[in-house]
Amino acid sequence: MFLLQRRLVLQVTVGVAIVVVVAGCCLLAPKPQELPIDVAKRIAQLNEDKQRAANAARRLIKAKAKFPDKYQKGAVLYEEARSAWNSWIDTVVFSINSEQPLNDDDLRTRAEGASNNAKKFVSYAGGITGLGITETLIPIVGAMWEIGKRILDYRGKLAQQQKELLVAQLRSLAWPTDLDGMAKVAAK
Repeated sequence: MFLLQRRLVLQVTVGVAIVVVVAGCCLLAPKPQELPIDVAKRIAQLNEDKQRAANAARRLIKAKAKFPDKYQKGAVLYEEARSAWNSWIDTVVFSINSEQPLNDDDLRTRAEGASNNAKKFVSYAGGITGLGITETLIPIVGAMWEIGKRILDYRGKLAQQQKELLVAQLRSLAWPTDLDGMAKVAAK
């Protein structure tokens, strides 16, 4: 009888432990309307970089009347940076929506283009406005590649609602088609 009671106590204890572990996992997992914290931090980092580029666009527009030739070159650099940045976003979004693995080389190439072109634009805009301040912008290529990789790693683990949220947040990081639109981003 004593052995039977011990066995019952042990089974109850194990059962309670399992319930606690399962409940704890459910509480720690992100809710369907939230992104995992790691992904949310990377989105926030990219948003900060977009804001820095927007500030550079605003400074460039202020210099337009005084330096029209330099403004034109800055506008070309902005278009190159915008195209590369948005291409990187489109690549990540496509991979999320299609649930197809993304080639690491393709992701790295697009991250390099986005990072390098954005750095050129911000450096150029900071240099011609006479402020003497060049903001640190855009994570280094490896960081952008890492951001894309981490986001895509989560792709298979996210609920449909989370995927939609992630795609919407990535789309919100896209650069506007012109400098004036980007400058308005800085004003917000």
